[in-house]
Amino acid sequence: MNKRIILIIALFLFAAALVTVIIVKNCGTGADEPGTDTSDKEQAPFPIEFSDRLVGQPFTETRFDSSTIEILFGDVGFIRKTYAVLDNSGGNRGFGEKSELSIGGIDVTFFGENGLVYLAVWNHNNYAYTVSINSGFGVSAEEMAEYVKATK
Repeated sequence: MNKRIILIIALFLFAAALVTVIIVKNCGTGADEPGTDTSDKEQAPFPIEFSDRLVGQPFTETRFDSSTIEILFGDVGFIRKTYAVLDNSGGNRGFGEKSELSIGGIDVTFFGENGLVYLAVWNHNNYAYTVSINSGFGVSAEEMAEYVKATK
C-alpha cells in the first residue's frame, strides 16, 4: 500500500510540474512591453539589420517594444536601434578612451579602454544605434566598424 501512495504522489507531482511548464511557456508579456522575447521580428516596430555574430557569438534573443529593438548576443553584448537621437558629445561614458569615426558618411562615437572598443553609438535617419560589447570581450576599432556597417 505504501508503494501505491508513493506512486500516486509522484504522478501528481509530475503532472503539476508539466502544467506549470505549459502555463509559463504560454504566458507572455506581449510584444508591446519592454523585455519581450520573441523571434517574430515581423511584429517589431521597424526593421533592423545587424551582424549575425558579435565577437563570434550568434544572436540569442530579440527584445522590442514600441520604440526599441534590442538584439542580444548571449553574455557578449547587444545591438540596439531606437526612435531617438542620442547626444554623443558628452564625456567618455565611463570609459577612458573616446574616438569619433565617419563610417559610410555617418559620424560614430567609439568608447573603450586600453586600445579596445566596447561601445559604439550613432544617429541616422531619426534612429539612435548602439553596439555594446561587455567587459572582457572588447574589440579593435576595425572590428567594431564592421558591426556598425552591418547595423541598419
